[in-house]
Amino acid sequence: MEKDKPSHKGGGTKELVLDATLGNLTAVNNFLDALLDETSAPTKVRLQLELVVEEIFVNIASYAYGEKEGKAHIKARVDDGAY
Repeated sequence: MEKDKPSHKGGGTKELVLDATLGNLTAVNNFLDALLDETSAPTKVRLQLELVVEEIFVNIASYAYGEKEGKAHIKARVDDGAY
């Protein structure tokens, strides 16, 4: 199945909806990288966020739906300077 594309919501919130499979981890990482590229987030903050988001997505993909397929909905908003 083709990976879903991020959709942009009002108020600076961005959303990514995609199949909750480990094969989509790269799409999740790319979504987060694109979001963080719009900020001046320090490297330490970026690395921490990347780790947290990856851990959460891998857990969803591995355990949330059992043998069934499901979706992961990721919403994010960055208030620049709020780290």
